[in-house]
Amino acid sequence: MSLSAILIAAFFVGLSGAMVPGPLLTVAIVQSAQKGWIAGPLLMIGHSLLELLVIAGLFLGLDQLVSGRIFGSVLSLAGGGVLFWMGYVIIKDAMAGKFSLRVDNVSPVIRQRGSGALITLGIVVTAANPYWMLWWVTFGASFLQKSLIHGNAGVLAFFSGHILADFGWYTLVSVMVVMGQKFLDSKVYQYILILSGVFLIFMALYFIYSGIYNMNW
Repeated sequence: MSLSAILIAAFFVGLSGAMVPGPLLTVAIVQSAQKGWIAGPLLMIGHSLLELLVIAGLFLGLDQLVSGRIFGSVLSLAGGGVLFWMGYVIIKDAMAGKFSLRVDNVSPVIRQRGSGALITLGIVVTAANPYWMLWWVTFGASFLQKSLIHGNAGVLAFFSGHILADFGWYTLVSVMVVMGQKFLDSKVYQYILILSGVFLIFMALYFIYSGIYNMNW
């Protein structure tokens, strides 16, 4: 893939993951209601710092770790498998109406924990999500490997696209919560999630094909 393709793909993959409701999104919504639109970006600073550390760790040992063709193929297949599963679950749950941006039933414990430093909270909540690390050690590592064809520029394009999606989405959520207007109603949110799930499946098929092709050659 070209540098622009890496950046764009990383952006949309990152957006697909960011939009799925989880602990971090819940905290972002609650904190935005309590502390204003800046809550989202501050949480993302903590989130991005942790992801930068993970990327640095993968990057430092990645050349030796994935030097073998078989290992690279297995990594692509594993990443594709995880991404396919994520895309399927997103589509299934979105069509079932399981996703919502409502905060009516948020636990008081989450509200209390969110009163601390937002940057630190972003780190803690991110690290506490097991699916986050699963994503990075499978699909994230596989995507990073493919970005290395362009050297440091490829890694920068990958990280930039990924983190821009996170900052963009969480800032938008914070602004919407503060303004109290339904710029993104449940139906629109549902359709966006379905499209994101479809995109994830296409990316998964690409990685699976790449892994099988490299293994055969």
